[in-house]
Amino acid sequence: MGYARKLVHVQPFMSSGTIKSFNISVLCWIFRLNVKQGFVVPTRPVHQHLAQIFRVMITTQCSSFASLLIQTKAIVLAKNTAEYLQTKLCEEIKLSELIVKMGTNRNKLNDAFKTTYGTTMFAWLHEQRMALARTLLETTTLSVLQVGDQVGYSDSNNFSTAFKREHKLSPKQYRQDYLRSSCAPSKGFGG
Repeated sequence: MGYARKLVHVQPFMSSGTIKSFNISVLCWIFRLNVKQGFVVPTRPVHQHLAQIFRVMITTQCSSFASLLIQTKAIVLAKNTAEYLQTKLCEEIKLSELIVKMGTNRNKLNDAFKTTYGTTMFAWLHEQRMALARTLLETTTLSVLQVGDQVGYSDSNNFSTAFKREHKLSPKQYRQDYLRSSCAPSKGFGG
């Protein structure tokens, strides 16, 4: 019991990330120094204390590695999902089909997306669709109905409502404002 409390003094040293470069003789020297300083009370033979230190080190390193691996897998899952969704902006997306396609479950996919992009998957999808809608309204002569179809809204009323909620303007008003501002004569240096 007294050993466990005293081991806390050694713990920060062991989890510093430089464990790979240590060899056994260095650990023995550190252990003896800690005994000498009174940080570790040798209630068992030295090899048992060293075994405990190695177990803590291995656990620390393995859990750090496992955590990194899980984070990397989540980022890859989110990025792959985003790439897939980017190609399907004009289609209706069903979560049940998406999780099968990505080979995961709903919670993992949502967590990965939230961690990687800071938003939910469907909020991200909505942002992408609205960005594409703005681009289409600014650069094409497609009708509002056609733009809605291109960004996954089969009903133009639903598209107009979603667009207006996002931009405080209807798609038609947005296009008119954009054209007006881009066609307005710019003031030159002469006045």
